[in-house]
Amino acid sequence: MTRERGRVDLKIWRAGILIAHEMSSNLIVAGAADMKAALLSGDVTGKYAISQVGFGTNASPAQETDDALTGAYVKSVDGITANAATGQLTVAFSLATTEANGISISEYGILSANGLLFARRVRDLPLLKASDLSFSGTWQITF
Repeated sequence: MTRERGRVDLKIWRAGILIAHEMSSNLIVAGAADMKAALLSGDVTGKYAISQVGFGTNASPAQETDDALTGAYVKSVDGITANAATGQLTVAFSLATTEANGISISEYGILSANGLLFARRVRDLPLLKASDLSFSGTWQITF
């Protein structure tokens, strides 16, 4: 059985000008299994569905046992698209110039509605979020 995998495509903008474009793999954490089990067993409350993105401060390498982001700014994702033909789920997200200012962002993650971490990605270097920076991106999960 093939385990799902993730890929993050992140664009960083300064005053509306693209200054960085990062594309990288990420780690699907062990806690994702709990989310999938709840969904497959018929949970219809929506609390296990991916619905949030977080930007945190922990620069430690991603581990399967990770269960949270550190000092995170968490917000709703912009949208989710499923493609049954390819077995992919694409999560769109953004971070506006007015959000998370002053945080030294070292990690990103996608989370369920009840805050369970599904996937985590650690940046090579921290990025101090300032009011002239904004992010846009997608997180693609392939099953």
